[in-house]
Amino acid sequence: MTKQKIIVAGHLCLDLHPDLKQIPSKALTTPGKVFEIGELSISTGGSVSNTGITLHKLGVDTSLLTCVGDDMVGQMILEKIKTHDPKLIQNITKLKKHSGSYTLVFSPENQDRTLIHYPGTNEIFGIQHLNFNLLKDARIFHLGYPPLLPQLISNDGQELEMLFSKVNEEGVITSLDLSLPDPDGNTSDANWTRILNRVLPHVDIFLPSIEEIVFMLRKSDYEKWNGSILPNISNLYLQELALEIVQAGVAITGFKLGDLGMYLQTSPNLKHFRNLETSVDKLKWSGVSMWHPAFQVEVQGTTGAGDSSYGGFLTEVLFGSDPFESLRMACAVGACNVEHADSVKGILSRNETLPRIEQGWSVSSKNLPG
Repeated sequence: MTKQKIIVAGHLCLDLHPDLKQIPSKALTTPGKVFEIGELSISTGGSVSNTGITLHKLGVDTSLLTCVGDDMVGQMILEKIKTHDPKLIQNITKLKKHSGSYTLVFSPENQDRTLIHYPGTNEIFGIQHLNFNLLKDARIFHLGYPPLLPQLISNDGQELEMLFSKVNEEGVITSLDLSLPDPDGNTSDANWTRILNRVLPHVDIFLPSIEEIVFMLRKSDYEKWNGSILPNISNLYLQELALEIVQAGVAITGFKLGDLGMYLQTSPNLKHFRNLETSVDKLKWSGVSMWHPAFQVEVQGTTGAGDSSYGGFLTEVLFGSDPFESLRMACAVGACNVEHADSVKGILSRNETLPRIEQGWSVSSKNLPG
C-alpha cells in the first residue's frame, strides 16, 4: 500500500491578529494618537501550522515536526493545535528554558498584511530536532520558512542541504517553501543564490511566492521595482525563472502570485520524478507550463494564504491528480483561506472543496501580464 502521510516541519509561532477594519490605513504610521480597534484574534501561525493544519482539514494524514518553548506562548501554541486534533502535537518538542515564537499580524482592510515577529525557538530549530524514524511512514516531507530558521541556513545552507539530502535518499518526496527574508534580521547576510544552488538538487517540489524568489535569485530586479513584483513581471519572465529552477534538479516548481493566481512549471527530465513516480503519472507531469487565475472571493485577510495554497497542491499530488487539478486545488484552497482573517478557519475538506470548484466557482478576470 502506498504511504499517504505528509510530514510538515519548520517554522511555528503564535499569531496575534487585532481587528483593524475600522481604522484608517495611516493609523499604523501615525505616532502619538489612539485609534480604537476591534477584538484580538489568537491563532497559530508559520508554515507548520498553516500548511500542516490545512492538510489535516483537507483530510490528509499529517504529522507536525518542530519545537516550541516551555513558556505561556509555547503552551498556547500546543493548546490551539490540539483543538484541531490532539494527535497533531505528538511530534512537537517542548524545549525547556526557551521562549515560544509569536507574530503581531497587522492586516488593514484592502491592504496586504504587515508582520512583526519574535523568533523564539525557531532561532535554534535544526536537524537535531527532527525524528527521522517518522520518514518510514511518510510519502511527502515539507519544510517551510528557512529564512526564519537561521541554524538551517548558516554556512550557506549546509545543514539545510544535509536535511534534504537525507530525506531524499529515503525515497520520500521533498517539498520546500520559503518566506520573504527580513533585510534587517538574523539572516540578512545570507547568500540565497548559493543556498538554493546547494539545496534545490535535493528538492522535488518548490513553490515559493514570486516576491520571495525574485528577492533571492533576482535581487537587482527586486530592488529596482521596490519589492512591487507583480506589476512588472511577464509570462516570459516567470518561465525563464522557473526553468532556471528545474535545471537545478527540481521536478515541480511554480510561483504563488497573490490575486493573480499561481504559475506552474515542471521539469522535462523524467529522472527528476524518481521520488514522485509512485504518486503521479510522470508522463503527464513532465514538461508542463501553465497558469491558473485566482478564484473570486471577498477577501477578509491574507495571512497564511500561500501556505494553504501549498497544502492544497500537496494534497492533490498525494492523491495522484494531474498538474491542472493540482494547480486548481491550490488556488481554491488559497481562496478559502482569504475568506477569513484567521489563517486556517476558512479551509474546507477536500470533499467539500471539489464540489465548490465543479459547481462553477468564478475566477478572477485579472490576467497574467505578457
